[in-house]
Amino acid sequence: MQCRQCGTEIAAKAIICYKCGTATAVPEARPARRSGAAVSRGVRLWIWALIVIAVAAAVWWRVR
Repeated sequence: MQCRQCGTEIAAKAIICYKCGTATAVPEARPARRSGAAVSRGVRLWIWALIVIAVAAAVWWRVR
């Protein structure tokens, strides 16, 4: 197999050309993320903060 950039003979299973560093294959495209499926980090932080506050309030209420 020859490098498509510099023409150097490289192994058929090579990932990059050892001479010029050009990739031998086109990288696969990643699937797009679904916007509704992922919860942002900020929202998760608020949810945990509310849980901690609720537990602290419940403990305080029982101790009082």
